[in-house]
Order: sequence, then structure tokens, then C-alpha cells
Amino acid sequence: MYISSFTFEKHNCIEKGEFERLLKIFKGIDSSISVYYGSHTSPPGLSGILRSTSSLMGSGVKYEDVSKLLAIYPGCYNLQVNHGSNIEDEFTISFGFSTEDEKISVLRDRETAFIEKANSWIKDNQDKYVVPSLPIEDFVEVDRTKSSYIKSSTKDDSIFKELKNSSDKFRFKMKHEREVQSSNNGLSLLQRIKLKERARKEADKFDQTQIKRNKFIKNKLKSIYDILYHVHEDQSPGKLKSYSMPKLIATIKDSSTHPIHEDEAQDVVKALTSILGRNRMEIVSRNGITALKIIALDRSQDLKVLEND
Repeated sequence: MYISSFTFEKHNCIEKGEFERLLKIFKGIDSSISVYYGSHTSPPGLSGILRSTSSLMGSGVKYEDVSKLLAIYPGCYNLQVNHGSNIEDEFTISFGFSTEDEKISVLRDRETAFIEKANSWIKDNQDKYVVPSLPIEDFVEVDRTKSSYIKSSTKDDSIFKELKNSSDKFRFKMKHEREVQSSNNGLSLLQRIKLKERARKEADKFDQTQIKRNKFIKNKLKSIYDILYHVHEDQSPGKLKSYSMPKLIATIKDSSTHPIHEDEAQDVVKALTSILGRNRMEIVSRNGITALKIIALDRSQDLKVLEND
């Protein structure tokens, strides 16, 4: 599997393939979140993103995998309790950055950051037999005001640890808060049941749409890569060159065998940049102008990566 211009260090107990698998999942989740934000402003649900990523990768991605990613790269994702309309999804996920990583603000930097974090974890955890996986609730960001209150008013560390580690209490608290919120809105039990059922149907409809969209993107990766490859070979073979995204999207539409919408073409290009990595191509924006910078392409190698992704 091709991995940027870096590689993972050797671990005494864990095979290198496990870290490569986690990197692949990391990039898949990043791609799914990026595609989601192409048409939404609010954070996506965690389980919805995992289903979309599973569809995109052709293999199941679980909460356990996200937990392992966060163990290796703390702060790479921001998980919060979902207070939105989709009450079927307990948590939301978005790009998150720890204090030391505030400058990592685009997808191309995140892949490199993950590999560096993994190598640091490998160096410090040579005695571990597996990458740890904690309950996903342990990574959910709590309300800052409540958090600071607990820290300032609680002197017994054992009490704080009990509050932090009890996932059952955490789940019960969230459910209770939602019930109270519904009651305060003046909704009867029947109305709440109907609202929940409608939200579930809308969530299912959205998930099916996302799955279809991700399948479409996966099916278009090779054909659109070929278009980009031939455009680059015709205009600047073997050399770095930037192409205006609007013009490139227009070329993709004109060259595609089947009709493709601008947004769909753009999503496929984003997925390609995420999968192939920054030493192949990257999307750059300056002064309100967006372009695709193609650094170097290797068709046979790149198609293998797309085949295995």
C-alpha cells in the first residue's frame, strides 16, 4: 500500500499492516467528512460517517477503529453529543486539532501528521500488543462549563474518575437530558414517538443517499483519474502544474462517458487527492481562486492504490 512519502517505524509486537490499515481508515473518514461538508454546515453524525466510510472502503469501519485513531492521534477528531434534529445518532464528528496541531488545517497535512503521531506512539509503546481501544464515550467532548465546575469543586480524585469512566451513567444522563428537553418543548409522548420515528426515517434516507454517493465516487475514481492523467500528460508531462478547478471540472464533464454533475466531479477529485496523497496532487486555494496542483503522477502505481482503497 502506498503511504505518502513517509512510512511507519517497526513495532516489536504489532505488525506494520495494522498501522497501514488504520491510516487507510483515517483517510477514508476524512474523505467522508469532507464530502459531507460539501453540502452541509452542521457536523455529521458519527455512525452515519462510519457507514459512509465503510461503503467507500468496501469493509466495515467501527467505533473501535475511531477509538484507536484517537489513541494514536489525540484530537484528530472532535466528538460531541448530538443536539441536532437527527436524534438517532448519539454523537457528531468533525475535524479536530489539539493545541500543538492548530496549524494542521487541511487534509493533505493530516495524513503526514497521523504517520508522525503513529511513529511517536510506536516509539513510546513498544511493549503493547495491540493499539488500545477505549469506549467511544471517553473521547466525547463534554460541556466546558460543567467540566470546569467539576474540576474546581471536586477534591476527591476517585469521584472524578468515577464520573469520567462510567459510560453507563454518561449514556443515562444524555437520554435523561433529551427526555427533559422534549418535555420542556411541550410535546406529548405520542408526539415524541412520532418525531423520533420521522427522524429515524430521515436519517435512513440520508444514509442511503450518502452510501449511493460514496459508491458513485468510488466507481468514478479511475475514470476521472485517467482524465486528469491525460490532461497533465498533454500539457505538462512530468512537471508540476496547477490547473484551475472550474476549468478542470468542465473538462471532466466534457470527457466523461456518462453525464456527471459539477459537485459530483469535484467530490471525486477531492477523494483522489485524499487517497493518493500530497506528493501526487493537492487542492490549493489562494485569493479566492481554487486550483488542483498536480505534482507527479505514476499511472500504474496510482491505479493500484485506487484499486486497493
